Amino acid sequence: LLATLLGMIAGALLAFVRDAHDPKVYSVDETQQILNASVTIALPSVRSIADFLSWINSRDPAAETIRLLRTNLQLAQDDQKPLRCLLVTSPNHGEGKTFVATALATTFAQAGHNTILVSGADDEGQPHPLLGVAPNARAAQLPVVPTNIRRLQWLAVTDNSVDAAEQFLWAVRQAKERADVVVIDAPPVLSVADTSLLIPLTDGVIVVAEAGRTRKAELQKAREQIQLAKGRLVAAVLNKAT
Repeated sequence: LLATLLGMIAGALLAFVRDAHDPKVYSVDETQQILNASVTIALPSVRSIADFLSWINSRDPAAETIRLLRTNLQLAQDDQKPLRCLLVTSPNHGEGKTFVATALATTFAQAGHNTILVSGADDEGQPHPLLGVAPNARAAQLPVVPTNIRRLQWLAVTDNSVDAAEQFLWAVRQAKERADVVVIDAPPVLSVADTSLLIPLTDGVIVVAEAGRTRKAELQKAREQIQLAKGRLVAAVLNKAT
């Protein structure tokens, strides 16, 4: 009993020290406490994916979690507040937002919704990292690119000039007119100011954090920025939770 008690005390002290010196999110409960989103899920770690389409159609725990996210979002909406345009962002780069946005858009398309994924591309003609399709560099207007997934299209914004924000806003407006569901793979909300300009065009915002990497203070700042932009924070995804 004494050993058990000492172990519990040592564990509590270790957690306190870790939280004081390394204040990052490690659990869904912490993520929910900070963001207070309607839907909060833990996304398991995913090993390298050779074939995205095969993976999303599999019974892999992460693929099932993305489908659960789609279902919960559908349940969370109502006739007064439909979730037709969703923006996926994160506090910083590299926390998994592109993966979540692409997978979520795919599951909406597979559920029978005409879906457009809107995202930026660093270079003209650069293929999407998961879908493998590339925009037509010679297109006079922003190209809506068909994918190998039925009912899913990709709208790539390749303009890196000072007018890039206007291009992204225009792309989102065009996508909303053409599709049943629009998923925006937006830049990190704390790193790129233009993301806040996109938020008012959406019906809901999804924040992606990475377990053991995203700092609590950054997550709090992301929430405050979304609120400042009058956004509706509908979901939080803790990536690499296990």
